[in-house]
Amino acid sequence: MIDIDISALADNISRFCYIVTVFFNTLLIYLTTCHTTKQIVGTYRNMIVIFALLGMWFATSDILVRPLLHSYNGSFVYFTLGSTFRNSKASAEKALLMYGGMYGVVISFIAVQFMYRACVLSKPTWAKHFDGFKLTIWLVFVLVAGLIWANGSRIVSPDEYAYQYIEHEIMVEYGVSVRKIAIFTFLAYNADGTFRSNTLCSLGSLGLLAMYLYTTCLICGTIMYRRMQGKFCKLVMKEWEDTIGANYIPEPSMSVVMSRM
Repeated sequence: MIDIDISALADNISRFCYIVTVFFNTLLIYLTTCHTTKQIVGTYRNMIVIFALLGMWFATSDILVRPLLHSYNGSFVYFTLGSTFRNSKASAEKALLMYGGMYGVVISFIAVQFMYRACVLSKPTWAKHFDGFKLTIWLVFVLVAGLIWANGSRIVSPDEYAYQYIEHEIMVEYGVSVRKIAIFTFLAYNADGTFRSNTLCSLGSLGLLAMYLYTTCLICGTIMYRRMQGKFCKLVMKEWEDTIGANYIPEPSMSVVMSRM
């Protein structure tokens, strides 16, 4: 029977995905800037280049940070063991926050792209609000969304009760002391059975932001579908699904979720 090291396999798949992501995004930037037609100019071309750069940045942060999720009873934890910053707990915590913020930046920029496309098709005059310097304003919105996402993790930094709750589980499953690693704990209840306010604030802010961004994509996608009578909108929707599924949903190392009830 073949003995497969799942951790090593996940790492190799992650590295392969990183190489593929960087290669194709670099190729996309080259083709967009040097060999585009007259239809891909101005704001839309800038958005393509920015999106490709964000893709490479996010893929690089995944390789450096190596984030993990672990679910246990009334909690789930967001942490890292094998990041580039593992020798410094403080640096590793900042890296985890950066990774979360980068995820927020990516999905918010997807929403901005959908808004721009919907404006071009339905209200061309509105598309001027994305041109030139005004695009910088949208990038500020994207940055703010990323900061909100990062803050959602920061406010669930573990306290003594959170450490005690997950300490044994992390030691059994990973062989490390939870107090020595960078970790953020989404713990549902306090010791007296009441809801933890920091977790409610974190999940509430992240949930509302995600709902707003994905609802924006859905509404704008519907507008594009109606304006184009479904001829090409399916390709746009497929592009969105592939982008999120292939490039921006966390790599296998991030997807390791273990549950104990």
